[in-house]
Amino acid sequence: MPPHSSTRRTSAWLAECNRVEDGGDTVQVTVGSQTRAYLPNPPGTAALTIADDPPVVTVGPGALYLPAGRIGLLSVFRSGGDPSQPLTASLTIGADGLGDAPAEWGTEYTIAAPAGSGDNVTLSEGGGKVQFGANQTEVQLAVATTQGEVGPDRPEWTGFGLSVSAGGRAYVAGGDGPADVRIAPRPYAVKQTMTVTQGRVTALRELGFLGEPGVGNRRSIRP
Repeated sequence: MPPHSSTRRTSAWLAECNRVEDGGDTVQVTVGSQTRAYLPNPPGTAALTIADDPPVVTVGPGALYLPAGRIGLLSVFRSGGDPSQPLTASLTIGADGLGDAPAEWGTEYTIAAPAGSGDNVTLSEGGGKVQFGANQTEVQLAVATTQGEVGPDRPEWTGFGLSVSAGGRAYVAGGDGPADVRIAPRPYAVKQTMTVTQGRVTALRELGFLGEPGVGNRRSIRP
């Protein structure tokens, strides 16, 4: 047997096992001789574990605040693995982590690739997929909100959370959790007023919808 034939077989095995496995891949290597050129001393078998380097997919930023009728950007990132290989990642749309009422897909918001970006994004209610091309490490998502009610019927914030679904053997879902998006049903503003009572200055900050009083927190400042 040619001395390099085992090397070819090992290389072929490594190429076949180049995929994500829990705990990596393990191969047993036995030291032996098929010729009289040498004798193993002592003969035996060793276990070799090959660690995986799978792609890691994350979504960010962690929180995004949007008034009605505006567009904001989220991004899906990949790192690790072999960036020269295309990768498809799955996303899930669910509730945000702030206790807001669920925003309605198509009525209050939609998500698509930014115009002219060329990114491959297929999302609908509940989630969908994004496609990373060869050597592409970021896919942008345009979150477009619709103009909300003018009256007081929907004064509360609504929202959703966007997270990376488990990737099985293709990739690992990374990050600390979903990217939360909060949507105001109509334009809002932060207002601050100052009052002086018996030498004490009180600052009042309000976050409210235009045309309506906001809800704020009072704090006292000694002059």
